[in-house]
Amino acid sequence: MMKKLLRFILPSKLFATTSRTGRLAARLRYRMHTHIGKYPFIIFPLYRLVGVYQDQIVNSSTELVIEGFPRSSSTFCYSAFQCAQGRPVKIATHLHVPAHPIRACRLRIPTLVLIRHPRDAVSSAMVRESYMSLNVFLERYLVFYKSLEPYKNKVVLADFKEVTSDFSTVIERINDKFHKNYDLLEYTEENLDQIQCVLSLRDKAIGGMVSKSYSPNPMKELSKNQIDFTKCEKKLKECEEIYKRYLQQIVLARGS
Repeated sequence: MMKKLLRFILPSKLFATTSRTGRLAARLRYRMHTHIGKYPFIIFPLYRLVGVYQDQIVNSSTELVIEGFPRSSSTFCYSAFQCAQGRPVKIATHLHVPAHPIRACRLRIPTLVLIRHPRDAVSSAMVRESYMSLNVFLERYLVFYKSLEPYKNKVVLADFKEVTSDFSTVIERINDKFHKNYDLLEYTEENLDQIQCVLSLRDKAIGGMVSKSYSPNPMKELSKNQIDFTKCEKKLKECEEIYKRYLQQIVLARGS
């Protein structure tokens, strides 16, 4: 009974999202996960009890943690970093809860926190998971980045545009902050093909749907542009204010 309850709270595929009941259940589950995801002492024992994400959670042998709100380039970042090093690096990533970077900071593990403009990140998330709602995703964005504000000086911050266009500068900041010597990404045709191959394999693993693709495509961009934030402008503005504060920190880090 307890495990069934926990599986309701934690991400799963228990609910059909084609029905109204399924959509409401998915949104409720997501909201609950959003708020318990702030607390390492709650979320990680729950993950362990249910038996999910155990190979993705930071521990003492982790070399690097990469986290951010969904659709903020975590997959590209992970693939590009591995490609640059030319060796397997033990990276903890893709939990998308603030408790993960918080735990990494407490363990003194190098941590990269990714951020993207909320309109772009939430639009992309909505295209991928159309049964959700803008308010649910905006709430997740607020909780994620508000929870991490006290830790901004303990991690490396990077914006989506920088990660996807000039990832070597991000690796340089990781090296400087955490006294590491990671190789920078060389933008050769071979490396870019390797990264794209990884993204394509992940696309196939989730069914090859264009809307869920890890790479940009015209259909996804068209769908994103059609999303209307009119009814949640206040919450979007809150998210944009947080985004601006993070960008200011990134600019300061670049200049130091």
